[in-house]
Amino acid sequence: MPKKKYKIASLFSGCGGLDLGFAGGFTFLGKEYKRLNTEIVFANDFDTDACKCYNANPLLVNDGAECLLEDIRNIEADIIPDFDILLAGFPCQPFSNAGNRKGVNDANGRGTLFEECNKKHVLSTLTGNDEHLLCA
Repeated sequence: MPKKKYKIASLFSGCGGLDLGFAGGFTFLGKEYKRLNTEIVFANDFDTDACKCYNANPLLVNDGAECLLEDIRNIEADIIPDFDILLAGFPCQPFSNAGNRKGVNDANGRGTLFEECNKKHVLSTLTGNDEHLLCA
């Protein structure tokens, strides 16, 4: 019996570095990273250049899902296919020491973007690692 292929949705995808790590199938600094039993079913970012870079990488789009250029707040949950793993690199500036530390009160609305990760039920989520998010 074949193993289940884990489906990945990626929000705030950027150019796809985190997604690539979950897909595998590449060589870096002479080390081969085998293709993993995953499939990217959805990717999204609101930055034009990031989406262009993502979509130019055949290792990311070979499963058939290209990065959708759109603000995640404008995407309805029903257009996101069902998935098992959510990758979400939402902006950390509102919580980070490198930012203004306004948290959910960030004037640009970035402090509540993590709430977009709750659009659909998910088996597992990997997000940023900013320690101040725990205090938000």
